[in-house]
Amino acid sequence: MQFRSLILLIFYVLMFANDSAAVSVDEMRTAYGAAYGGTMGAEKAIEVIDGFLKKNPNDALALVYKGSLKTIQARDTSVPWRKLRMINEGFDLIDESITQINHTNKNFNADKRLEILMVSGLTNASVPKSFGRRHLAERNLKRLLESGEVDNLSRAFKVSVYAWMAVATSEHSEQEGLAYLLKAREIDYVVAERIWEKR
Repeated sequence: MQFRSLILLIFYVLMFANDSAAVSVDEMRTAYGAAYGGTMGAEKAIEVIDGFLKKNPNDALALVYKGSLKTIQARDTSVPWRKLRMINEGFDLIDESITQINHTNKNFNADKRLEILMVSGLTNASVPKSFGRRHLAERNLKRLLESGEVDNLSRAFKVSVYAWMAVATSEHSEQEGLAYLLKAREIDYVVAERIWEKR
């Protein structure tokens, strides 16, 4: 009887410990931002997002964050086969996230939908051109711009959206690309030029 009570006690302690350790959306965003800014390793940030996914399987926002982080992991590794595997895993997660907001009946609030479009758009635009993701970047960033919510973004995200949109659209229209670049330069000339150089 005492043994059974001990087992139950351990079970409840572990259960409540796991609940208290659940990752919040804000913690997930913070980890992603830290990894994107270079103050946290992508692998560590993925661990945080995996913690969120344990309680929220297939959450579209978590998937797009994890997918973006996988492309950062790929960028930072020097092993060719690992680089290719990681970046393809990242693309699959990003595409799954976009599929969810496009083709399911799940109720996504506007802010979450726009966040997914922004992360997927910026990630697809910033990976090497040879992966052929620029058209996807343009499509998602265009949807973000058409929402009318871009002015509510932080200055850093706003210049990134316009500058990467300039890069993506310049592949088929130099004039359109330069128009977006001009808007990006008005926000932050230095950052806009740094991104434009990667086209």
